Amino acid sequence: MKKSMKTRKGDTGKNFYRGGVTGALILVLALFAAVMLNLLAGALPEKLRRIDLTEEGVYSLSDGTRERLRSLSEEVTLTLLAPAGEEDTVLLSVLEKYAAESRMVRLEKKDPALYPHFAEKYTRETVQDNSVVVESARRARFLSYSDLYRTDVDEELYAATGSEGVETVFVGESRITSAVAYVTGESFRKILVLSGHGEAALSEGFAAALELANFEIEETALLSLPEVPEGDLLLINDPESDLSEAEAGAIERYLDKGGKLLLLTDYETAELPHLDSLTLSYGMEGLHGLVVEGDSGHAVYAYPYYLLPETGEGGIAGSVKEEKLLFVVPMAHGIAFAGNLPRAIAAEEILKTSDRAYLKAGIKDGESVERAAGDLSGPFLVAAAATKNPGEENESRLIWFASASMTDGAVDGIAAGGNLRLILAAISQSVGEESLLPIAEKSVSYEHLTVTARDVKITAAVLIGVIPVGILLAGGIVLWRRRRR
Repeated sequence: MKKSMKTRKGDTGKNFYRGGVTGALILVLALFAAVMLNLLAGALPEKLRRIDLTEEGVYSLSDGTRERLRSLSEEVTLTLLAPAGEEDTVLLSVLEKYAAESRMVRLEKKDPALYPHFAEKYTRETVQDNSVVVESARRARFLSYSDLYRTDVDEELYAATGSEGVETVFVGESRITSAVAYVTGESFRKILVLSGHGEAALSEGFAAALELANFEIEETALLSLPEVPEGDLLLINDPESDLSEAEAGAIERYLDKGGKLLLLTDYETAELPHLDSLTLSYGMEGLHGLVVEGDSGHAVYAYPYYLLPETGEGGIAGSVKEEKLLFVVPMAHGIAFAGNLPRAIAAEEILKTSDRAYLKAGIKDGESVERAAGDLSGPFLVAAAATKNPGEENESRLIWFASASMTDGAVDGIAAGGNLRLILAAISQSVGEESLLPIAEKSVSYEHLTVTARDVKITAAVLIGVIPVGILLAGGIVLWRRRRR
């Protein structure tokens, strides 16, 4: 019996030893597997190693950027100028996404302390940390750190709270993608902006959008020129006075040679006979007066003259149809096509009101916009285009938006950028330039969680009292049941 007991004790020791060895071996294998998984994860491409869980996709690239990067046929170098360890995390992650998306993109980092003269050949301004240089064999563009972020302030909210209402927006992706297109482009389209007739200045947002699209802008005064200079498109933005007969003739000859004209007017634009003759030659007539929408579903709430029109099916409108954009057209007049258009002219409806819209002719500020007897009934076109000699070598086009205010920053903000996107699509399609898909701006501001004193007390009571007591009670019940067995 004693011998048997000793044997059992020996077996127990052996089993304990074997169990210890097995446990140690499992621990070693687990550590080895963890190390190998970490090494494999580190070898994965950047776009697979990190998952963007932010609501606005701050660390992700848009479809427009990926499309541009995949089409690259020459190398582009992105250089981040920042001290080691002080790189902007959002910017660095986005730049790594660029390099991971295309083999033609290389990312470099240079510490200004180690390379103090590196940026001198790209800019004369004081270089901020986390600025970026985008460069190819053709040319380079310098992007200051202040170009990559924008701060929006809600003045009323900030004044009331002293801290809230400030939002930091990352606009770096649109700037970097524009720079990539710029440094790899063979040539750039030129837009001639007509002056000399009280034309409105291009809105800040419109000018910035054209710059981001890498269009060259040149102001043109035809009064001192016999012909329209060489350019891909002539832009007339809300003129107050008419063209001279010589200017109208020069523009007509420009169009006859295959030129493109973008015209923006509004309901207050006076009758301009020479300009009207140009639009009539393309089968379009301006209907003078304010277009008011009678269907509440096609206008901004409480503002029936801020139109939410329907879009056409093909052409310019069709090119942005899948993007499901919103268009806001304020203070517009109507546009009508002639009943019998010549075969050489192809008409295109871009934006159109509902059939419940009406036209208030001769209306003045402060007067009622309610429908009255004699008001012309809709529907009305508020954006249209006509192409003369389509498919021919001298194909020309006139694009007409009946609301110059569409490009205003506040109005385009209501449309969530849809207005400028549509106008840029019209320009790009007309001049044969590839139009980038829109790149959304992304907020990187953190929303603060406000917790009241009452919430703090309740949370503390639950964490310090209820949960521990519950665990103790559960443990006591389990112990009591085991002892009863």
